[in-house]
Amino acid sequence: MYFHTLFEGIAIGVQTTMTGFLSTAIAIAFHKWADALSMGIHYRNRNVDKRTAYLLIFGQAGLNVIAIGIGWGITSLGDLT
Repeated sequence: MYFHTLFEGIAIGVQTTMTGFLSTAIAIAFHKWADALSMGIHYRNRNVDKRTAYLLIFGQAGLNVIAIGIGWGITSLGDLT
């Protein structure tokens, strides 16, 4: 799930137009509920301590922000062709 989150953030971060940014961000936001639900069910079925589950979920949210920054960094390198 974290690998998936990393690429979602990078996909948002590399957008160079507002339209591209908004369409990508909206598409990702519309399926985030499924990610969160599956993580919650998995943690509950595995009897993960509530504090640990919260830390993992907040870690995933933090990774989103970091990945967007990575995408911005990639875009700031300019045309790589």
